[in-house]
Amino acid sequence: MNAEHVMAELRSFIVSEFLDGREDGFDTTTPLLEWGIVDSMTLVSVLAFIRDRYGVEVPDDELTPDNLRTLEAVTALVVRLSS
Repeated sequence: MNAEHVMAELRSFIVSEFLDGREDGFDTTTPLLEWGIVDSMTLVSVLAFIRDRYGVEVPDDELTPDNLRTLEAVTALVVRLSS
């Protein structure tokens, strides 16, 4: 699985679903939790997207702040779990 491709698709999903298409200031190191982009409600949508798009189920013990901190961290999680 290509990390750059996963990151681009996750970024596009987050921008369209949670940021109303506004990309200003959102990059791979944006703090998703700290900025409130990902919270308990949006996390469900992110996990469903990951499951549906990549066939990856994220175990509960992997739902840590470190794994969800940035787009880079989420991408790394998806790539790691897919291998």
